Amino acid sequence: MAYSGFMVLGPTAKPAVPKLAQFLDDNDPQVRCLAALCLGNLGPTSQDAVPALVAYLNRVSKANTGSQWDSHERFAVAYALCEIGPAARPAIPQLTTITTLTNDSDWRAGACARAALIRISGESVLPLAEALKDTSDPTSWFMEKGGNTILYLGTNAEPMIPMLLGLLKQTNTN
Repeated sequence: MAYSGFMVLGPTAKPAVPKLAQFLDDNDPQVRCLAALCLGNLGPTSQDAVPALVAYLNRVSKANTGSQWDSHERFAVAYALCEIGPAARPAIPQLTTITTLTNDSDWRAGACARAALIRISGESVLPLAEALKDTSDPTSWFMEKGGNTILYLGTNAEPMIPMLLGLLKQTNTN
């Protein structure tokens, strides 16, 4: 319910940022994960939480507890930093590390981290669009070439509209 509430409130919930940042140190991984997602829902308004998010990202980047929450936490913090945008620049090294994860459970974290790097740096999405022109292997297109990254680019993906419109003409339902 809190996640949904912060999604609705968005930037008007800025007074909650310090408390949400404190929750990133909670003992319960679900609380930490949801706190990061809530910070992401506040977008750039959460920029004061960047140091706490970077510290959290350092912890979860190294975590491999075998818990179902490992990949959820990596995704949640990457999402928050992606939504914060350029003010999250201090997280670039850690986000880069997340993009190199290869296990199947981290595909969302990797995709979101790639989108975060694009949004933080302001780099063009055209190289990604170029890589996505080859649609011969839908699984590779989504997982390895970066089709999944589009999910988290928001309006930064606008230059990809012609390519996405072209995909509508595909007869391969994947």
